[in-house]
Amino acid sequence: MPSLRLVDLSFTRVGPPQIGEVANAVITLDGPTCMARLKHIREPETVNYSRMELISPPREGVGVNMLWFMEMDFDWTTGDRPVTIGDTFTFMPMTSCPKDPGSYSGLVLREMTDGRFMRMGAMHCDVAWVDKGVIEEWEKRCKILSDFLEALPIRQIKII
Repeated sequence: MPSLRLVDLSFTRVGPPQIGEVANAVITLDGPTCMARLKHIREPETVNYSRMELISPPREGVGVNMLWFMEMDFDWTTGDRPVTIGDTFTFMPMTSCPKDPGSYSGLVLREMTDGRFMRMGAMHCDVAWVDKGVIEEWEKRCKILSDFLEALPIRQIKII
């Protein structure tokens, strides 16, 4: 996204650069964000996706009916999930799909302390399904999504 900016990247190398490990890694980004709430957790051994819902629009009169799909950085099938229904997350959209302007992908983040976040996974959002054969309707929905993303507040996020 044009409004996404790398502010800082810092880490400590442990061992040789080519085979060593990384410690104390922090990436700081300025970019659009929105808050979302976990609405549905994928059931083990099904094709259901876990779902998020937007908590509030970025400003009055700007909203969009989106489908949210999450791919979390943990195994949903275990009983020890680090999330529960109702938990809130920050979504930072990062890129659009070149073949589909009605789709955006980004990071799912959980705030740990003020301004410091942990990556929980990736999220993909689409405007609500519409027959792409109806070009005017599809373009209208893509414009709504674009307006929504442009209205999101820019926030500095430190991912640890």
